[in-house]
Amino acid sequence: MSSIQRRMTWGLCAACTLLWSLGGLALYLIVRAGLFAEFDSALKANARAWATMTSQKDGRVIFDYDGDLPPAFRSLHRPDYFQMWLPDGSTLQRSSSLRGRDLALRAGVVERPELSDLTLPDGLPGRAISMRFVPHVDDEGPPSPVRLNGEVTLTIARHRGELDRRLSLLATALLVVGALMAAATAFLVAVAVRRGLRPLSQLGARAAAIDASTLQLRFPIKGIPTELQPITIRLNDLLERLEKAFEHERRFSADVAHELRTPIAELRTLAEVALKWPEDSDMARDALHDALGVALQMEAIATGLLALARCERGLLPVHLEPVCLGPLIREISRSLNGDATTKPTSVSIDVADDTRWLTDAFLLRASTGVSP
Repeated sequence: MSSIQRRMTWGLCAACTLLWSLGGLALYLIVRAGLFAEFDSALKANARAWATMTSQKDGRVIFDYDGDLPPAFRSLHRPDYFQMWLPDGSTLQRSSSLRGRDLALRAGVVERPELSDLTLPDGLPGRAISMRFVPHVDDEGPPSPVRLNGEVTLTIARHRGELDRRLSLLATALLVVGALMAAATAFLVAVAVRRGLRPLSQLGARAAAIDASTLQLRFPIKGIPTELQPITIRLNDLLERLEKAFEHERRFSADVAHELRTPIAELRTLAEVALKWPEDSDMARDALHDALGVALQMEAIATGLLALARCERGLLPVHLEPVCLGPLIREISRSLNGDATTKPTSVSIDVADDTRWLTDAFLLRASTGVSP
């Protein structure tokens, strides 16, 4: 049998874990995008700076850089790389870190340079920016009638090891924090579900303590959670109906005992009298005749009780019809005259003959113990 507490705990833990995972993934992607944007921004600034130092004069491209290349291009450990191509595809300039090798020639413009991941000449992962541009014309000296036919292409590549390391640290931190948050969430969810279902457990324990002798007890409404109040109200209604039904059964049993006690006493008296004077045949005949009457009366009582029981269970169809109340009451009264004469009791009936009830005459007679 599945447990509501277990199902709620697992469901909430799964939902919270999914939310934490999606949140961690979203955070990772946002930070990753920010780190890549910062990395690419540095590449773009470097590329534009190199483009401003490139000019043309007399149809020749001049790379105006005073002094040595920056240390990043001359480092022996994970250096940066750059390469510049003329419009005809020949190399104008390359960094010494390339050691005569070439970078991939890609397309891109100054406004929208092309950014891509690649494997650097030393076999490590890197990221490169490529763009084409037309070098500005050198304004020193007389203007030259010759112009450069085409665009110069520049590619700058840089190791992304530090970027990858930061992303790896971020992913590890998110995984560790996520695992700790998932464990803490599972614990807190289990405690919260257990405390939240405690009123339901208390309701079940109180229901288990109710038996046939304590049907007068009721479940308290005050302090019960709103979700359990309809159930509590229905249980109280059920207990009230059960209490009434058990009380009805007790009264019914008492009525049956009361109705049967008198004819049984009569049968016992008749049997004792007949046994005391067995030689008196007339007395024995009268005793048997009286015993038959008592037996018929008991049969009528039993038949009526059986009919009522079947009617309550819905097994006996009820045929409603107009019944004259006066004749029916007089008929019942005549059947009870024998009991009334044994006691100083007078019975008067004042019912109009045209008084009618819409009832079942058979069941009405049966309820009075009179044979239909």
